[in-house]
Parts: sequence; structure tokens; C-alpha cells
Amino acid sequence: MKLSALGIAAIVSGIVAGPAYAGPYTDDFSKCLVAQATPQDRAILVQWIFSAVSAGPTVRELAKITPQQRTELTTQASSLFSRLMTQSCRAPLVTALKYEGTSVIETGFGVLGQVAMRDLMTQPEVQQQLNALNNNQDKDAFAAIAKEAGIAPPK
Repeated sequence: MKLSALGIAAIVSGIVAGPAYAGPYTDDFSKCLVAQATPQDRAILVQWIFSAVSAGPTVRELAKITPQQRTELTTQASSLFSRLMTQSCRAPLVTALKYEGTSVIETGFGVLGQVAMRDLMTQPEVQQQLNALNNNQDKDAFAAIAKEAGIAPPK
């Protein structure tokens, strides 16, 4: 199944934003994608997403991805998407498309993307960087807001 640029953009937005409504057949397709994608598959998906978003002008200078690396990641992700849709999860995809329409692809890969991103976000090195955001917060200002709201201040 060949995906258009719009279709690929929809999949990426589904991965980043998360799935919307999912009917029972979309749920089956999503579960199949998660079950059939190996940890290596999920890593390829995360790397491809990173490569794609790092091409944007806002973050382009922060990433050192060569055009050759970007092409290779896109090729790997394309093969992964094709394998999952045309082989591993073909039957649930056909049923979901039949009864719930083409949005099942975006939603299904959105679920898989969330699982893959969760893998990344729980890595200790990533957690350390995320937690560093708290180092420069004005704790007194947040305590005052909490008091004003009538809740316990953050720790």
C-alpha cells in the first residue's frame, strides 16, 4: 500500500498527538501493530520520527543527521509500515478499513507511536533530562499559586 504525503503526515500527527476515536476494528488493528512490532521496530519508528521532525527549521541546527541517514531511516520506516500493514496485520487492517474507513491507519500507527515513544521516554537518560526542567523553577511562585488555588504546594 503506497502512502501519499498527506497520509504520511496524518500518521506522524497521529503518532505525536495520539489517536482520536477508535472503533472496535481499529482497536484490533492497533493491538496487532503493537503486538507485532518488535523493540527494534519501535526504535526504528522513534528514530524516523526524530529524523523527520529534525528537518524542520526550528530544530534543524540541533540535530546532526546527514541526508544519507535520513534516507536510510525513511527506507527502514517505510519497510516497517509496509510489513506491518501488508503482512503482519493485514487481516485486522482489511476488516478495519472495510467497517471504519482509512482513518484506522492513522489511529493504529498513533497507538504504536505512543508505545514506541513510551519506550524512549522511560529510558533513564531521557528521564534525567526531563527532570532537569525542575532545576530552574521558581518553587516559591508555584507554592503561592497552589495556596491561591487551595491545593497542596508542589514538592
